[in-house]
Amino acid sequence: MSNFTIVGPNDAAGTAANHNFSNRWRRATQFILRNSILMGHPDAGFSTESDATLNDYYVNNLSEFKNNLVHASALPYKTANAAIATNTQIQTKAEAEGCITYATSAAITINKSVLFNCAELFTCNRLSCIKQVQALLV
Repeated sequence: MSNFTIVGPNDAAGTAANHNFSNRWRRATQFILRNSILMGHPDAGFSTESDATLNDYYVNNLSEFKNNLVHASALPYKTANAAIATNTQIQTKAEAEGCITYATSAAITINKSVLFNCAELFTCNRLSCIKQVQALLV
């Protein structure tokens, strides 16, 4: 999957308690998520919740999480088993593969010129769309 924008309640008062994760990979899921924005969820932005899922991402490199913008109120990256990989190790791998971690959702800003050029940006095959968007951030 590519070019998704997943926006949580960003700690707004009165939101349902079940808006916890931007994305939650579990039960031996293999995945590819690239060039996306994950922001505003209270518990985690990127969560791997089974040993098999974590192994396929962190150890075996069968899953991909690349070139994403990540924010969460508590933990941007969350792992179910620190014996395989800690939250910090997951964050380090993600950032080494082009992800950017933000302390606040407000830090993920895109100026209006990006909105008018999105069609052109998302058809680019040579460079990561996220890298192009980053160049236009204000």
